[in-house]
Amino acid sequence: MDLFGDLADRYDLLRSDNPPYLSILLCLIRRFNNKLILDLGCGTGNISEKILKEADVNIIGLDLSASMLGKFNAKRTRASLICASAENIPLTDSSVDGIMCIYLIHLLKEPKRALKSMKRMLNKGWILIVSAPHHFIKKHPLNVFFPSFRDIDLSRFPSEEEIVNWLADAGFSSIETQYCAVFRKWYSQEYLEKTKSRFISTLKLLPEEEFKTGLKKMEKYIENEKEFLPSPWESFVIIGYV
Repeated sequence: MDLFGDLADRYDLLRSDNPPYLSILLCLIRRFNNKLILDLGCGTGNISEKILKEADVNIIGLDLSASMLGKFNAKRTRASLICASAENIPLTDSSVDGIMCIYLIHLLKEPKRALKSMKRMLNKGWILIVSAPHHFIKKHPLNVFFPSFRDIDLSRFPSEEEIVNWLADAGFSSIETQYCAVFRKWYSQEYLEKTKSRFISTLKLLPEEEFKTGLKKMEKYIENEKEFLPSPWESFVIIGYV
């Protein structure tokens, strides 16, 4: 299911923030002097593009959305692009040095099987998985306006422990977990506009009436407040090695 194809034209603007996990990813690539990285669910390539500017590495971008890949291709980077599912990757065994799996694991129908397949593609490398920690989901700023937001994400995002166990079962070793955060202004006009576009998949899963009502509450809240302090956007990063 293509949850983001309709946002391809605006996706980079909607996801313009530097994510909290970017520095970890760059350090990992430099530490192992990687030559070829697979970016699963690459979208328009906004993360790959940042990496290619900072590191001497080649990237294969894979995404199910042809419209997203079209925007990635227009950037004229040195990335190679594949339109395919992350659960059916058309690459041979031991063909890449690292795999980026950023906010994708919760969208996979069979994550355990997919991780075993990913391990076979790694040439003594690593997989980096980024996802949302449950403690952050429970206090997400959008919960105030959309009552179902919390429960939808808790039901579809695996816990940190689950992902660690899946990686161990797939044969990954020396599994590391890190938490990271950046501060952003959630209650701003800019973030309201992003929310209206349903720039994160959870918003597309809300009941339509709840989404409309929540937007009105959010608009009113922002109008009535003069200043909002930034608060954390939290992610967790799990790295498994072959």
